[in-house]
Amino acid sequence: MVICAACRQPIVTRQQIKIIGYEVVHAGCVGRETVSQALHRRSADIEVRLARLESNDAALRGQVTRLQMERADVEREWRRVKAERDEARVQQANAVAQIATANRERDAAREELAKIKAKMEGTPDPVDDRDPVVVRFGLLEMD
Repeated sequence: MVICAACRQPIVTRQQIKIIGYEVVHAGCVGRETVSQALHRRSADIEVRLARLESNDAALRGQVTRLQMERADVEREWRRVKAERDEARVQQANAVAQIATANRERDAAREELAKIKAKMEGTPDPVDDRDPVVVRFGLLEMD
């Protein structure tokens, strides 16, 4: 679609137009506004739009910088929490190992206590079923 350089309205089929330089204008618009005025107005519009885009660009760059800093903070916090979690897992594993060791020591102490109690109650030592003569000769052979 072609737009008139002077009035900025679309040029439709069978309208009379004038081509001035690189600009196309309605035949009736040529007297109202010169092409250079239209170009000047268009240039001013473009400058305003450019200023608005540059302002938006600066704002977006500021947001990008802020978001990058926020991301870095979140990554640092994530690494810190991960390190704490790993440390907690190590402590938990050590605690489980200590509990297992304590349980083994407790069971060994209970066993030893049971043996001592059995001796104190006077349970006889295991009986040697061998004949005393055989035991005596065995001891003599060791000498």
